Amino acid sequence: MLNTPLVSVCMITYNQEQFIAEAINGVLMQEVDFDFELVISDDASSDATESVVRKIIANHPKRHIINYTRHQKNLGMSVNFQWALNACRGKFISLCEGDDYWTDPLKLQEQVKFLDNNQEYVMVADNSIWDHVSLNKQWNFSNKPERDVGFIEMLEERQFATASVMFRNSEVFRQNLTKILGDTVLWVFLSTLGKIKYRNKVTSVYRRHESGAVLGTARIKWAKTMEIWNLRMKEIAPHIPSEVFKRRNFSEFKGASEVYLREKNYGGYLKCLYYTQKINKIASFTLVKNHIGLIIDRIRRKV
Repeated sequence: MLNTPLVSVCMITYNQEQFIAEAINGVLMQEVDFDFELVISDDASSDATESVVRKIIANHPKRHIINYTRHQKNLGMSVNFQWALNACRGKFISLCEGDDYWTDPLKLQEQVKFLDNNQEYVMVADNSIWDHVSLNKQWNFSNKPERDVGFIEMLEERQFATASVMFRNSEVFRQNLTKILGDTVLWVFLSTLGKIKYRNKVTSVYRRHESGAVLGTARIKWAKTMEIWNLRMKEIAPHIPSEVFKRRNFSEFKGASEVYLREKNYGGYLKCLYYTQKINKIASFTLVKNHIGLIIDRIRRKV
């Protein structure tokens, strides 16, 4: 076992055999003047994820910093995330999920320096490359300048990728781990403890692919998951206007309805409309009206 590391890198994974090696190697290439550990929590993968990780542990010169656990039963994404965070021993925690990866060998060094020099900040995040695997396209995750990021801004639109983040591991944080259902919930919780800095330097790649948490989950199920996350965030930060969470909920079910409409899954589409009208009847009516217009336009083009 290593001495207590300054930084713990938290990596959750599930069935990511094609990506996990790149994620691990991006962590192991870090050039630092302090001790750090890599905590990998495998949520009972049914593919060859474990084999890939074990091969790296057997052969890499920095294998001693890897703390790998494969759970015997699937915990689910949120519980696996909580378990991995709880296993992190460092003063700072950096995140990199098993299908993302780091591109800058100085990422950890620079983020630690920032947090050490700026005690009022609880978290720092960088820019990333958005890699849409199925479309074979890449673009900058953000084109916004370096700045402090507020909780409303984070809830209105994703401002940075999970793999770009480092934050302080505090006793208050550890006492509230069961509240952390996912990354956005974590950002909101941390925003109650201090300031959040965004740097526009690209240090990582965020992958969006068909087997990922978003695209790999039935859209209505994902929308319902986000509804639970929003409820938890409202509990964590009751000062945030309820309207913000209503807009987030509506947006998730709206997006799901449009996916189902394109796929001609009308059962799923109608279920999504049921939830949108529960959230906002007027906006739901407008949504249906727009969808009817699109359908009529498609029919006319075929005629």
